[in-house]
Amino acid sequence: MELIATIDQNEYQLKVEQLGDHRFRVNINGVDHEVDCMEVMEDLYSMIHHERSYDVHVHHGKKGHIETHFYDDSFHVEVVDPMQKILDQAMGGGGKGPAALEAAMPGLVQRILVKEGDEVAMDQGLLVLVAMKMENELGSPKAGVVKEIRVKEGDNVESGAVLITIE
Repeated sequence: MELIATIDQNEYQLKVEQLGDHRFRVNINGVDHEVDCMEVMEDLYSMIHHERSYDVHVHHGKKGHIETHFYDDSFHVEVVDPMQKILDQAMGGGGKGPAALEAAMPGLVQRILVKEGDEVAMDQGLLVLVAMKMENELGSPKAGVVKEIRVKEGDNVESGAVLITIE
């Protein structure tokens, strides 16, 4: 799984590969780390890295926003799928006026999660697009009302195609 994490305005490229029940290889900006990580209670994880043990408290906020606590240190982390980041940048993120949800790459519309007239929140899932053998839930570029759905389930779309318009 590939992700982009932002901590204190610093961006990190992450690749996470599960090696066993609790073991993971986490590549951070090209450097591999082997980690043993297990949820011991709701929102509390035990993590071992380089023979050091850490208790990590995780509090999930709005989509992709996580607050973590390592002992006395607290970090706000925003985690996004690279495709979602491309989409957010392409759509200009939630300003005034209508906004279009566009396909960042060719794919298949697997599922539409809203209908015309629905009120939606910023980042709320609008549809699921399968691209490069991965399901990607595409979120709303802004809060508003679904004005127009230009695709239907099963449609193949090209990069840049307008899928849904939000006002």
